[in-house]
Amino acid sequence: MSTPIPMLDLMFFLTETQDNPRHVGSVLIFRKPARGAGNTVREIVEAYRRAKPRPPFNRVPVFRKIGLPEWRDVDTIDPAHHVLHVALPAPGSNEQLHELIADLHAPMFERHRPAFAAMGGEIIHMGPLGSAMLIKVITNMLAFIHLVADGEALMLAKKGGIDLKLAWDVIKASSGNSFVHETEGQLILSGSYNINFTMDLARKDLFFAHQMGREFGVPLELGGLTEQIFARARAMYGGGAQSPMVVKMLEEAVDTELRAPGFPTELEPE
Repeated sequence: MSTPIPMLDLMFFLTETQDNPRHVGSVLIFRKPARGAGNTVREIVEAYRRAKPRPPFNRVPVFRKIGLPEWRDVDTIDPAHHVLHVALPAPGSNEQLHELIADLHAPMFERHRPAFAAMGGEIIHMGPLGSAMLIKVITNMLAFIHLVADGEALMLAKKGGIDLKLAWDVIKASSGNSFVHETEGQLILSGSYNINFTMDLARKDLFFAHQMGREFGVPLELGGLTEQIFARARAMYGGGAQSPMVVKMLEEAVDTELRAPGFPTELEPE
């Protein structure tokens, strides 16, 4: 049996997102029976999961290609999805209960923050869908610009007769320092170039940055030039080559290697 979805219900569906759920719930607090209370909650949960859904809880929304959305009656639902059992550590307290309720009503990102924290690093929520991808492309574009610039800076030092270990230390301590210099700069000086990030991946992000610049009306002169430099490096060393090998192209152009003792061939995780 099917019935049209009322407009108010339909508005809830059309405006609901994972970060902004529109469902409404209530909190009911019960006391366990004095005797035989050990399995009471589990028995209640299992009883709910075994129960046959009754109106209006046996209705699912159906969005058709033609015609208005409708409710459709079903005989069964997924009990594990609709009846959840979340328990506080015994004996539990009102404060813990309030914290749990707040967590359950928090946006999706906040509910999964502990999992992100376990992965390590600083956690920043970028907001609407697509924002994280945009800023990821922007930061990678900056990194590739820094990589090309770091190679040129080290080559100037080398040609000027400065010890490259000292040059690396001074740049690290100066206003010209960058994350790329501290990390990939070491792999250039060791000659490994192994950052576990390929030319193909670099070209992909630079291409996306170029397309976004066109879409948003932002002239990316440095970004565009860096994209061309990486295109030449990819043509020379292949798409599977490590992205810091873009500096190797400069080394070969001036017939001078950028090497210094004491730098690692791979970076250790922090």
